[in-house]
Amino acid sequence: MLEEFLPALIVPLFLSLSLTPLAGWLGKKWGIMDMPEQRRVHTIPTPKTGGWAIFIAFIISALVFTKPSGATLGLLIAASFIFVAEIADDAHELPVATKFLSQIVAACILISFGVSVTIFPKTWLGYTLNYALTIIWLVGITNAVNFIDGMDGLAAGLCIIFSCLFSIVFLQMGWFSKLPFSLIIIGSCLGFLPYNFRGEKRGATIFLGDTGSNFLGFILASFAIRAEWSEMRLLPSLTAPLLIFAVVIYDMAYINLRRIIMGEVSTVRELMEYTGKDHLHHRFHYLLGSKTKTVLTNGPRLLLDLPPAGPDHPLLCDHLGDCSHYQDAAREGG
Repeated sequence: MLEEFLPALIVPLFLSLSLTPLAGWLGKKWGIMDMPEQRRVHTIPTPKTGGWAIFIAFIISALVFTKPSGATLGLLIAASFIFVAEIADDAHELPVATKFLSQIVAACILISFGVSVTIFPKTWLGYTLNYALTIIWLVGITNAVNFIDGMDGLAAGLCIIFSCLFSIVFLQMGWFSKLPFSLIIIGSCLGFLPYNFRGEKRGATIFLGDTGSNFLGFILASFAIRAEWSEMRLLPSLTAPLLIFAVVIYDMAYINLRRIIMGEVSTVRELMEYTGKDHLHHRFHYLLGSKTKTVLTNGPRLLLDLPPAGPDHPLLCDHLGDCSHYQDAAREGG
C-alpha cells in the first residue's frame, strides 16, 4: 500500500533538484542576494531564492497527487499568497508589520475555506476563539520556522524531520489523504539540500530565503490544523502539534523573552524587527565550533532533548545573562 505514495516523494525531489540551480541563477540575475554582515554566518553573497524551487515543486506535485478542492485548494491559494508576499520581502525588505499582515491575510484565506481549529464549542464566541487561535498558530509557526533558518541545511532539515513525524502520525491515524502533503514537503526539501548543505568548506550555493522558510512554516503549521487530533478537547488537540514543533516554539519563545528581560528591545516594533545571533543554533555553533556539526548533531537532537536551564549553561548565556562573549566568538567563527 505504501508504494502507491512513493511518487509523491520522488517527483517533488527531482523537481526541486532540477529547479534549484535555475532559482539560484535568477536570484543572481535579479539581485535577490543575501549579503554578508555582522549578524550573518556566511561570508559571500548568496542567492536567497531556494524557496522558489521548493514552492514550484510543491505546487506541481500537490496538483498531481492530491485533489485541489475545498481545504486543499484553500491551502494552495493561501500558501501561494505567502510565497508572493515573501518574494517582495526578499527583493525589497518589506516592513515587518507588512509581513505580519500578509501572513494574517493568508491565514484568513485558509479559514475562509473551512480550515480552523475546532477546540471550542460551535457558538459565536467559540468560532471567534477558534479563528483567533488558528491565526495565532499559523502566524506563530510560520515565523518560528523562519527564525530557525540561520544555518546551512538547518531549516530544510528540520522541515524534513517535522514532515516525517507528521507522516508517521498520518499513517497511524489512517489519514491517508493527508499523507501526500507531508511526503511532497520531504521530497521538495531533499532536492534542495544538496545545494544548501554542502559542508563547512564549500558552503551553500543558495539559501531558502524568507520566501522558502515562511512558505514551509505555513504549510507545516496547516498540517497541525487540518489533522483531526481530538475535536472539542483542548489538551489532546494541543499536545501532539506542540510536541512536533517544540524546538522552534522553544527557540522563538526563549529568545524573545530573553531580549525583553535584557532590555535589548523596549517596544513591540523593536521586538519584531530585532535580529541577532542568540538563537539555539548559534549557541550550538559556538559550543561545537562547526556549522556542519551543529546541523548534523543537534538538528535531530534538539527535537528529542531541549537544552537544560541553568545559570552556568552556555546555551542559555548565563541564565538570561549577557551574551556578548558568545556573540563575539560566534562572529569570529562564522
